[in-house]
Amino acid sequence: MKLLPRPRFFYVSPWLLAAAAGLLVVIVVTFAMSNIRREKQLMTEAMIEKAATLIRVVNSGARAAYLLDVRRGVWNLDPWNEYVQRMINHVAEDPVVLFLTVVDDRGKVIAHNNEKDIGKTLNISLLSQLELDHGGVSNLVYRFTGGKKSGRYFEAARIFEPYRPALQGVFRRSWKRPQGGIAFLGGLSSGPVFRFRPQGGPDLHRKYYMLVGLDMSGYDRSLKRLELQALILSLAMLLVGVGGWLSLAAVQGYRVSQKTLGDIKAFTGILIAKLPVGIIATDREGRVTTWNRAA
Repeated sequence: MKLLPRPRFFYVSPWLLAAAAGLLVVIVVTFAMSNIRREKQLMTEAMIEKAATLIRVVNSGARAAYLLDVRRGVWNLDPWNEYVQRMINHVAEDPVVLFLTVVDDRGKVIAHNNEKDIGKTLNISLLSQLELDHGGVSNLVYRFTGGKKSGRYFEAARIFEPYRPALQGVFRRSWKRPQGGIAFLGGLSSGPVFRFRPQGGPDLHRKYYMLVGLDMSGYDRSLKRLELQALILSLAMLLVGVGGWLSLAAVQGYRVSQKTLGDIKAFTGILIAKLPVGIIATDREGRVTTWNRAA
């Protein structure tokens, strides 16, 4: 008779236990990586949407300002890039915006939040990617660039279409004052109130692009915090799994030990009862706890 029988899991192959532990680690790591990948995708989509929104704001704001001057009857309208420049200066007040610029297909800067760069020629590889995509105006290409020293930033580009009105001029009604001194509304005059396409207007034979650079320091901080949280959560899940396995082992061992103790007590009682010699057992206070018939 075995006094202290071992639980069955003690006889399980160590390779099987190692495989179970490895499977638990794989599940935890996969879960953590999936969460990190999903959060990175969500943050990237948020940055793409922010860049697209800034481009739409500049385009719509410049067009609205242009049409407002048209409705006011301004004769000498500013060049289209001046309207774009004003909107860029306004939008670039956002601290996340590193740069916001409009360039032509040769890389020449038409408008820039840093006005010192206007007129310079930039070599932007992202524009070639935009051309290769053969997308429409709504398509946006992006990349993550920069280094540890200069800091990473998010760069996005989209085709920019300056506002090009179809008409070259409009007619106006002129006020004529006859000799009697009474003013009345006369016929249409041929003189345009303003020019829809002032000097310095967009070249119809060129393509224009808008580029946005966004600071990624907040993105990187959020990503590091997310990775730390995923690591802590993974370790917690791993510890819970290992702790659960150890708890089951401890419970099983306790049950086996209790059963073994009961068997030992029963065996001891039978052994004492069958002995031919009288046996009396007492506790520390002298009270009888066990005896046999021979006693």
